[in-house]
Amino acid sequence: MFDFTSLEKFWNIAEKFVKGGYPTEEDWENFFASKGYKVLTENEFSRKFFIEKITGAVREKTPNDHYTLHFAKALMQRQEIEEFVSSLMKEEEMLTKKAISLALEYLPQNVPKEVPDVSF
Repeated sequence: MFDFTSLEKFWNIAEKFVKGGYPTEEDWENFFASKGYKVLTENEFSRKFFIEKITGAVREKTPNDHYTLHFAKALMQRQEIEEFVSSLMKEEEMLTKKAISLALEYLPQNVPKEVPDVSF
């Protein structure tokens, strides 16, 4: 149910910057091909938007807009995020069953029983 591919691609991009380099075109293509960012760039944001915000999060001393600050905080809290992901993965089956059970209490009988992916 949980798909952390987009988060992994974000870490890959961030590591290039942290090491003093810049992501290659292939790195960005892999990033935008991940499920979460693919959906976001098809419906809501441009690729340029993410490139600018992530670059700003790494290079600006004091990010001043919401999105750049969001990515900067993610970079600063990487260890906590990775620990949280690990805990979610350990509980994925239980959380999935609980979510389905709760949803079925409120949804009409004819709703498909397929479990959607949740991308991070």
